[in-house]
Amino acid sequence: MQYALYTDRPDYVRWSKEEDEQIPESDRGTKEHLLQTFNGIEKGEFRQTSDHEGDIQYMNESGEMGFQMVKDEDGIWNVSFTPIQ
Repeated sequence: MQYALYTDRPDYVRWSKEEDEQIPESDRGTKEHLLQTFNGIEKGEFRQTSDHEGDIQYMNESGEMGFQMVKDEDGIWNVSFTPIQ
């Protein structure tokens, strides 16, 4: 299901679903790390930076964070393949 949240916009796809399934759980980060990384995103602000790109800017213990989003050709905003900047 996680892979389905990524953009399917052709120029932005970085790896296939099959390749994604080969990534070991140990390389995906611990629950604690993910909670720390995304802490505060619910208070973030969405900024559209082009007709099909945007990001969510938010603050947490690590400082200002940016989470990239891509508007697919069907008009739905999805997660970039490299969302955290």
